[in-house]
Amino acid sequence: MSNHFNTQIGFGTAGLGDALEPARWNRHLAAIRHAIDIGYKVIDTAEMYGDGKTETMIGQAIRDSGKRDQLHLVSKVLPKNALTVKDVIASCERSIAKMKCDYIDTYLLHWREGNMPLEPAIEAMLELKGRGLIKSYGVSNFKNYSLNEWKMIEKKMGANSSIATNQIRYSILERELEKDVIPWLKENNVTIMAHSPLKNGHIFKDKLFIDIAQRYGYLPAQLAIAWTMLNPLAISIPRSADPDRIKKNFDAHKLTLNEEIVSELDKKFPLQ
Repeated sequence: MSNHFNTQIGFGTAGLGDALEPARWNRHLAAIRHAIDIGYKVIDTAEMYGDGKTETMIGQAIRDSGKRDQLHLVSKVLPKNALTVKDVIASCERSIAKMKCDYIDTYLLHWREGNMPLEPAIEAMLELKGRGLIKSYGVSNFKNYSLNEWKMIEKKMGANSSIATNQIRYSILERELEKDVIPWLKENNVTIMAHSPLKNGHIFKDKLFIDIAQRYGYLPAQLAIAWTMLNPLAISIPRSADPDRIKKNFDAHKLTLNEEIVSELDKKFPLQ
């Protein structure tokens, strides 16, 4: 098994770039710049975030950094824009134009709307890859039936590549995907991209978790993020606009959790 991103920590950007007032915009732009400066290599975004403004902001931050060739950019196409090959390609080209970059490293279908056909998205991903506009592709929020169907269509098309990652909502407080989706990803060597590793801040309200973190000398956020990295096939993408939290979240990838705390967390927060 190998981790598609060659790192276990990335920077999430949902909610950044969603305001027009200059002060908020500048604060969010500074947050992305800071993340790049301290060493985040994977920057995750989507055409949906800030209705495209987040991609514009990321592009500005990357140009300011001069580190485009050191970064792994991830963006996502909305289901409504993935019903035809032409629309997927147009969405990808818009995202590239907003970020003013030559390509996207990994391009994802943001989620599957109902039983929408997957063939157009797959065909478009293969075409985009062939044209060099994306380096790889994947999916987000996919369950097993959709993962199996995607793989079946790839095989039918004779594709010489396959999904690199499935971005899923995963944290110590939300483990249910360990029953089916995560085993599928492991079996098929698809990298787990864990968004919301802090469950949108709920981790800070869980007294039991906080008590365990403090007893072992960990910051709660760092422990929660490090837990999602126990699987080497996983990358965690926490999001913050606070410079101090951005740095502490990044440092979570340096932690090694011993068997004692892993065992206790497993007992206190079991898979239901």
